[in-house]
Amino acid sequence: MRLSTRYYLLSLITLLLLSNLDNAWTQEPATAKYQFFSPQPDSYGINPETEIVIRYGKPIEAGSIKDDLFQVTGEISGLHKGRLIIAKDILTLIYKPDQVFTFNEKIRVHLSEGIKTINGEQLPGFDYRF
Repeated sequence: MRLSTRYYLLSLITLLLLSNLDNAWTQEPATAKYQFFSPQPDSYGINPETEIVIRYGKPIEAGSIKDDLFQVTGEISGLHKGRLIIAKDILTLIYKPDQVFTFNEKIRVHLSEGIKTINGEQLPGFDYRF
């Protein structure tokens, strides 16, 4: 195979691989559909006594909120039980863990689908860490 043909094939393969990577980067994560997170995804140095605040931005149906749809797990401290409540603005969810997190551990936050807005729209499920 001549050098120019090899160069052409290598260029074509590289172009195809890069175009597929571009598609993967442009996919919107479920967390992008939310207006606000506290703590922010991938943040560090968070107070172990923190509560988790998530704002979807549309009025939430209080009757659809169930504690088992929200799971918080510490890398060291394990599963954290707590209460998932709706804020007075009815746009924001607040998770109040029963126990504090261990200092300097990674926390995984998971929301399963099931919580709905007052218009029946389902909040998208997500996973994030801080």
